[in-house]
Amino acid sequence: MDSLPPLELHLLGPPTIIIDGRPPPPDVLWNKHLGLLVYLALSPHLARARAHLQALLWPEKDVARARHSLNEALRRLRAGLGPARILSRRDTVALESRWLTIDVLTASTALVDAEFMEGFSLPDAPAFDDWLSLERGRLRGASLAAAVSKAEEHLAANDCVAARQVAERALRIDPLHEPAVRTAMRAAALGGDTSGALGLGADFARHCREELGADPSRSLDGLLQTIKTGCWKRPRPATRPRPPLLGRTRIHARAFTLMHRVPDDGLAVLGITGPAGSGRSRLLDEVVERWLLDGGRAVIARPVELDQDHDWSTLRQLFRHGLATADGLPGASPQALGVLAALVPELAERTTPRAAAGIGDVADALAAALRAIVEDGPVLVAIDDVEHADAHSIAALQAALSQLDDVRLGVVLTSTCLPNGSTAGAGLIGRIGRQVPGAMVRLDPLSPDDACALVDALASWCSDGEQRARLARRLYAETEGSPLLMTTLLQGLEDIAALREDAAKWPPPAQTLNAPVPTEVSHLAQLVTQARLQQLDTAPREFFIAATLGSRVVEPGVAGEVVGLGPPDVDRALAELESRGLLTFDGEHYVLPAPLLAAAAASAFLTRGQQQRLLERRREVLGKRAERTGTT
Repeated sequence: MDSLPPLELHLLGPPTIIIDGRPPPPDVLWNKHLGLLVYLALSPHLARARAHLQALLWPEKDVARARHSLNEALRRLRAGLGPARILSRRDTVALESRWLTIDVLTASTALVDAEFMEGFSLPDAPAFDDWLSLERGRLRGASLAAAVSKAEEHLAANDCVAARQVAERALRIDPLHEPAVRTAMRAAALGGDTSGALGLGADFARHCREELGADPSRSLDGLLQTIKTGCWKRPRPATRPRPPLLGRTRIHARAFTLMHRVPDDGLAVLGITGPAGSGRSRLLDEVVERWLLDGGRAVIARPVELDQDHDWSTLRQLFRHGLATADGLPGASPQALGVLAALVPELAERTTPRAAAGIGDVADALAAALRAIVEDGPVLVAIDDVEHADAHSIAALQAALSQLDDVRLGVVLTSTCLPNGSTAGAGLIGRIGRQVPGAMVRLDPLSPDDACALVDALASWCSDGEQRARLARRLYAETEGSPLLMTTLLQGLEDIAALREDAAKWPPPAQTLNAPVPTEVSHLAQLVTQARLQQLDTAPREFFIAATLGSRVVEPGVAGEVVGLGPPDVDRALAELESRGLLTFDGEHYVLPAPLLAAAAASAFLTRGQQQRLLERRREVLGKRAERTGTT
């Protein structure tokens, strides 16, 4: 140890050498000596041939004089660094690696902020300067890649602010680094700053034209247009803020990262399970938004419980919700399109239907169709509440996926059932990660800290800090961490001032959560929903109850017929219900923002017998419609 003191090489920024905690002798810092030391430190196995070093550092000298200069440099380095630090092995010179640290080999995104050996040069050794320039470029590229990777990690964890900060830090070093500007733009857009995202893209385009004389890539221009049009955003009520996506950082990161890699890695299936109200549909919507923001196509089916009894109903939904209109679909074989046309009436207008020999025949046709569609760009296929999907559609989808492991296809399945449950859809989820490539995530309840964050975001009326804390404790204790219950109640309290005092006064200060509850959560939810619906006229209220009883997806024509409303009245009812946040439009259908609303509405306005009769009336209407159209 006495002959080998610790040596530190700090090469980010102006080079600095530290020996045993102190600066080195001046001889070590002479340009040729420092260049030799650094070159050895970054050479393979920390060693180089003598002849190579002589030609690199003393190219203007003949062999004898260059050999003498190398020997003199090695002598001075041994004197300054310790005799055991520089080793000679026949025609090779090596650097001893023990007690040696080099910052460029251990740093990550810190590299972005400093240039390798800033200001250092050997003008009389052009080959060394060429190596120095290449090394600077290599380290700079590695540091920028590390910065973008770190930013993507933040983005996957839903920390848009941190992701944007890291990506913009990389852009300050290299304004023409496209991966950094893409990540920064996506982070800004997902964080709600559309103008900031567009500004980043405009600045990048200006740098490209000024410094390269060229426009940005087609991919980046596509991202700009996507952000500008807002077509990637899932529809949501404009009258209230969207609840923040809280907690579950690892789960969100796993889901977002898996789907973000699909365009590069190929097929991946994401399964999202959790009890009712756990946020499965919300996470699905977040995945879809990110997918659309990246320029992909997304198709979502939301089967309801009755769909299990109708063969191929989920397959038809997928085609009606986007696969049938995909530009690449005509690229599938006529035989495949014919098989699908026999099941999907919309396709029968474009090709001759052909009866399938069985589920395997449909699976082959579906695989061919998806492969053709993906040729135009990545595709995401999602089935929300997959446990309600019919067995035929699920069997064909699973068989089709086994043929598509090399295509840019993402599949997301959500379910309240445990994997390997009693339905075909739950069984498919159970195969994810085994027979089906992908990953499973389960949404557990939110934490007390998450409840506090929700109160901060959604209870602007509650300004007192202690009162906010008590409200958060109550929400968490009564809902057991269910995000749906917490957000529904908070949004209801935002609308209905009369309920706020009661909601916020429990538990009393300095008392435990065992204090008597003034209003149970189920009763409070019923009060909130009842108060909302009482603000409506009779027709839209009856329409809402009929449309949502037993189904999250609204069928306006069916509900209107059940309660005796014509199309104009149905349109007016839908508009009012959407404006009040009681229904949302997902781009294809009107849906309940929370199933809790339907249950609370039915219990508040209908007896059990009335609910049963309303369901029977709905089945009659559906049956008559099926007879008229000749479908099931």
